[in-house]
Amino acid sequence: MFCTNCGNQVPDGQGACNYCGTNFVDNSQQDSVYSNNYQSMQYQQPQYNTNNQQQYNPINQPQYQTATPVFKNPVEKYHITYMQDGMKWYLFLIWGYLIFEAISMLTNCFSMFKMASQFKDIRNMEEAELMSILCTITGILMIALGIYDIYTRHLLIEFKAKALTAVKIVFIAPIIWIAIFYFIIASILEVSMGQFFELMLQQESGGVLAISVVVYLAVAIGSIVYLGNRKNMFIY
Repeated sequence: MFCTNCGNQVPDGQGACNYCGTNFVDNSQQDSVYSNNYQSMQYQQPQYNTNNQQQYNPINQPQYQTATPVFKNPVEKYHITYMQDGMKWYLFLIWGYLIFEAISMLTNCFSMFKMASQFKDIRNMEEAELMSILCTITGILMIALGIYDIYTRHLLIEFKAKALTAVKIVFIAPIIWIAIFYFIIASILEVSMGQFFELMLQQESGGVLAISVVVYLAVAIGSIVYLGNRKNMFIY
């Protein structure tokens, strides 16, 4: 081997150089020392205080879903969209028309009961007895429709899926009964339906009646089509 200081060759295994006197260690011993020193160095993973830390668990993580807000009234529920989607007619139905119709039905039923009583007082007249029965049935139906108007309004406010069917019943049921009622009266008078309506239009209130029928049909058709186009709102 060679001296690491002066470069002269010295015998293998010798502990010092014969020329310069430099002491040196055997390579195998030096490698062993280096190996022992390396093994003695133990790398330790830093310890972190996890007492106040919550471990990540995908199952325990909150699901970021849109919460269903609680609203006090329909105006607040569709505060942003009702102007864009034409919700004014919806508000008209629940805060105007259905309330008015319910009150009208529940108050006018007494007029029908009064008319039934007047016809009933007429003796020896088969037509009067039939008219009394018709007026009584009409009064009962008015009460039922008035209550159903309130129920329909509740369904619309809560955006229930049944609201669309309920609205159709509210508008179509009175039309059917009025048609039956007028048909029976026309039969009693022994006139055709065309002649009967002609007689009604000739009365002083005939013009008002005609306008009322047209407005009612327009509101009925418009409401059914309007809510049908927005049926996705009624999902509860």
